[in-house]
Amino acid sequence: MKFFQELTKDYLAYTGEVITAGGAKDGVAQTGEIIDRFGTYTDDDGYEVQFNLCNGKFVVPATATLADTETATYDLYLQTSDVSDFSSDVNYVEADGDLVAAVTTAGTSQLVLTGKTGGTTEKGVLNLNVNMNGCKRYVRLVIKVTLSAASTDTAVMAGVAVLGESQNNVLDSMDIPGVVAE
Repeated sequence: MKFFQELTKDYLAYTGEVITAGGAKDGVAQTGEIIDRFGTYTDDDGYEVQFNLCNGKFVVPATATLADTETATYDLYLQTSDVSDFSSDVNYVEADGDLVAAVTTAGTSQLVLTGKTGGTTEKGVLNLNVNMNGCKRYVRLVIKVTLSAASTDTAVMAGVAVLGESQNNVLDSMDIPGVVAE
C-alpha cells in the first residue's frame, strides 16, 4: 500500500499572480507550471518503477477585491503536449480525458465572484478533476480572469495539482535486481 501512496504527487500548478481590471492580463489566458507526468519511482529498497500519472485534481483558490456589483470571472482548463515548452503539439483536455483542439466547456471549471454593496473582497475555489489517460507527456493549467470593472478591481489566484493513479502495471514495470525474466 505504501507504494501507491507515494505515487501520488503534489505540484505547484500555478504561481500566485494579481490581475488588475483593465490591465494587460485582464481577460487574457495565463499559463501555469509545466508538469511532467512521467517519471521513475525508487522505493526504499532501491527498486525502480516507471509511472505516468493519469488522474488529476487541480485546485485554484481565488480572491477578488470588487466594487459593488462588479464581477471577476475565472476560467480554468488543462493543456497537454509532448513538447516540453508547449511551443507546438498542444491540445486541450476535456474532463473525460478526450483531447480537443480548442477549449470546450466539458473540460473547464468556472467561478464568478460578485462584489457586494460598498465593495468587498470575495473568495472562492475552482476545482478541475481530469482523467489524464489520454494526455501527452506534459500538462499545464491555463487560467483566464476577466474583470467587469474598467479599473481598480483586482483578482488573485494560485493553483496546486494532486496527480496519481499510474496506468503502468506495477509488477510488469518493476526492475528487481538479480531477477532475470524468462
